[in-house]
Amino acid sequence: MSNWKDLPAEFFLEWFSTEIGIGSIQPLEKLTDEFVGQEKLAITEAQVREWFFLQPDDPELDGLIVRASQREQLQKLVKHQIDLNHYDYFVAYMIDNT
Repeated sequence: MSNWKDLPAEFFLEWFSTEIGIGSIQPLEKLTDEFVGQEKLAITEAQVREWFFLQPDDPELDGLIVRASQREQLQKLVKHQIDLNHYDYFVAYMIDNT
């Protein structure tokens, strides 16, 4: 697994997407709060709700803080090492309700 700082420019995603249901994980350096990157997650809304203990009617699916309890599941979905000692991670899931 590679380091987040070694990401090529094309790795960074356009945040707003027209896709129906898109997930991403975003690391920020703990010491500086510097945004390091973003990686698309092949994740479902049901998985987000289950892994982050969200109720079915909870509308908040953005800015979810990754804790040790989610690390193992999310690590299977990303190319880079999730390092909770050096980075704070946030998961977002967007749904197109149009």
